[in-house]
Amino acid sequence: MHKNQMQISKKHVILLLCTVAILAVIFTGVLFTFGTGRDGAVVMSIQDVTPNGLSFTIKNTTLKEYTWGESYSLYIFKDDSWEPLEPIIDNGVFISIGYRLAPCAKTDLTSVGWTWLYGELTDGDYKFQKDDLSCEFSIS
Repeated sequence: MHKNQMQISKKHVILLLCTVAILAVIFTGVLFTFGTGRDGAVVMSIQDVTPNGLSFTIKNTTLKEYTWGESYSLYIFKDDSWEPLEPIIDNGVFISIGYRLAPCAKTDLTSVGWTWLYGELTDGDYKFQKDDLSCEFSIS
């Protein structure tokens, strides 16, 4: 075998091995531990905010499944810090369910009404928190 042909073959083998190693890392999710959510780059966006509720989507840009539930919390910004908003009822509960979001997927727009738990919000800066994801918004 000619010397140049031997070098090309070695280069191809090295390139192939590097490609296989990179694909193995990607598909096992070893490198995907960055971002804002518990499982990496999972992001919640809110829309259509009113004093009675809002709509949101969750986008999963990782290669792992993300699970989220029905429960949420509201916080109000007072005295330079986030304070939990107190429910207007005792023993408010959410159903215990897990929604699964596939890797590299986005949920449909989901609406939440909170008047049953928190009442109608007054003017102020608020934070909507769902599991480990949160978004801030203002009512004016």
